[in-house]
Amino acid sequence: RTSTLLPEPLFDERRLPDYLSLGQDIPAGHTLRKDELPGSDIVNAYSLPQDLLSVLLSHLSPARIVHYKTALLAGFSMAARRSAADGLVCCHIRHGRLDLAVFRSGKPVFSNSFLFSNRDELVYYILFVLDLLGMNPVEQEARFFGDTGPDDALISYCSEYLGETSAEGMK
Repeated sequence: RTSTLLPEPLFDERRLPDYLSLGQDIPAGHTLRKDELPGSDIVNAYSLPQDLLSVLLSHLSPARIVHYKTALLAGFSMAARRSAADGLVCCHIRHGRLDLAVFRSGKPVFSNSFLFSNRDELVYYILFVLDLLGMNPVEQEARFFGDTGPDDALISYCSEYLGETSAEGMK
């Protein structure tokens, strides 16, 4: 899951190793790649095991291979552009992991992943990020994806702290 989001105007492909090694170790045997986030000026730089890449390319050679965060943010971006709210909080929940992205006026302003073990930790991360961004939680629209559903107790709990809340999960 080694990945870093960068502004496209500042991105220089020759510096890819520098970007990734700044905050994380690049595992041995990994190749460095980048994806451009559609409809934005963001580049997702990441590493991928070379063995995995070779297998994928040998079996799926015409397919475009992208990092999961690129695909996730592309989907979130579509939701943000369709949202009437000025602020949109997108939460993808899966196996105790929260992928959180925040949008203002349809543009991404924050993205990160957090591990959580209970509902209080989940709400804490969301509220902490919104506080850092100077956004009032009850004024933001929040959408939950992944291991959630409309009747999910976790989403119901989160809705006590956030504005309009919906679950578009797969349960």
